[in-house]
Parts: sequence; structure tokens; C-alpha cells
Amino acid sequence: MKEACSGVVAITAHNSTDIVYPSQKLGKGFMCTASGNIAAVFIDGTTATLPVTQNIFYPFSLQRINSTGTTATGLFSFI
Repeated sequence: MKEACSGVVAITAHNSTDIVYPSQKLGKGFMCTASGNIAAVFIDGTTATLPVTQNIFYPFSLQRINSTGTTATGLFSFI
């Protein structure tokens, strides 16, 4: 059984500042409150601009969301 999420971190999109996770945990998933695109940087360093829909849980870990190319708002990572 997978461990449930134990918290949430608000994400501010930025082109060089990574998401700060407490206690060196990684995010288990991501969501936004307003649909759009995210310019994602994944934990392994790969990047992709992805369309995301509001209030949908996306089960991937992010290192950062770049502000350039991101139009979705209300960004959160679950830990």
C-alpha cells in the first residue's frame, strides 16, 4: 500500500528557485486551482510544458515549475 500524502506545499513558479520540501521529502503529486500550462522541471532534471486541468491530482514529483511558459495558477505539491 502506498503511503498517503501528509502535507501540502504551495508552489511559486520561478525560473531558478526550486520547490522547498520540508524534511527533504519529495512531492508525491501536484495540482492547480486554475487550468493552464506548467513548465515543469522533474526531479531527474527533465523538462516539459504540460497542460493541466484544475483540481486534478497529477502523480509526479517536481523539482521546480518555471515561471516562463506557466499559465496555470494556484499551484500545490502534495508530500
